[in-house]
Amino acid sequence: MKLLCIALFTIQLIFVDAESEPLIEPELTDDTSTYPISCNNPEVFGAVDLTLSKFNAELKGGHQYTLHRVIDAEAQGLLGRRYFVEFSIQETDCPVGNGKRWKECGYGASGKASTGYCQSNVYIHKTHRRAEVTEHNCTIYSDHHSPIEPEIAPCLGCAMDLPTNHPELNQTIKHAIVKYNAESNYTNYFQQDNVFSFSRQVVAGMKYKFAFSMKESECSKEDSDNIPDECNVKAAGIKLFCHSTMHTQVWMNYTHVDVTCDTTPSKSVLFVRFGLAGWGPFSEKEKQSLPTATAESDQLTSAEEQLAGDLVIPQCPGKLWKPLVQVQTTSPPAEGNSPTQTAFSDRDLEYV
Repeated sequence: MKLLCIALFTIQLIFVDAESEPLIEPELTDDTSTYPISCNNPEVFGAVDLTLSKFNAELKGGHQYTLHRVIDAEAQGLLGRRYFVEFSIQETDCPVGNGKRWKECGYGASGKASTGYCQSNVYIHKTHRRAEVTEHNCTIYSDHHSPIEPEIAPCLGCAMDLPTNHPELNQTIKHAIVKYNAESNYTNYFQQDNVFSFSRQVVAGMKYKFAFSMKESECSKEDSDNIPDECNVKAAGIKLFCHSTMHTQVWMNYTHVDVTCDTTPSKSVLFVRFGLAGWGPFSEKEKQSLPTATAESDQLTSAEEQLAGDLVIPQCPGKLWKPLVQVQTTSPPAEGNSPTQTAFSDRDLEYV
């Protein structure tokens, strides 16, 4: 009888475990390494919004704090993305507990408002509709003075970012395309599509680094030893995403080019392709600028180009945060007229 009871109890445990909802672990993909992203990335602002909302809710008195500037940002994973963000904050004119969100508040009086510095670890998963501030730490400077940021002297031997329409780019990228066409096993030539980044560094000569994409053309290698000047893009052809480095020494007539290409874009471009940038605290603003999920295109959109550049040349620190909502004195409404209610949205905010 005792053995029968034990057997029935064991069967019940197995049945309950089978009916239980499985625990969903964060999907950080196999690659757990972090990579820098732009401090102006809308998803970074989403992580900041979650952090500041939590921080302000924990305050016992005084005034709420608003974003001043994102200083540094890194991300980890793809489908389940973890953000590591550093940003500065400033005291607002909104008392704690007044019901307003920090984005609806203006900066406190100049010279009297406290400033601070925050570090945050935020996990966001669009598919599971999950957002969590895993860890945050904010330090307030009560002397009403911002921390001194030392000026950094220019590094004469460091890489310098150049615009993607720089005069030196055309000839530089041509070397990379010629080399790839000569060494690849594709039967057709590839030609330049978009350029994401371009930098130059003074070494023992000149060193160039650039990231770009190429498209397969209709011109066959069997018809010509070099790609013709006029060559149409092949319909439904292959698109490649490339990184290249070129080292030149003019006085020795020396040029060495390394180029690697793949059909898979960078993580930041994939982030847009999967439609993950349209959800979160800033989703309404972002949805207006991103293409719909059904609008497939062979060319990178402007949003994809920007995010592709985030991975290559992160833009940090970010832009200053400037709330447009100002405290204004208004006359009371006339009798019989009810006051018009206005709602705040992300459109009431602007970056400068």
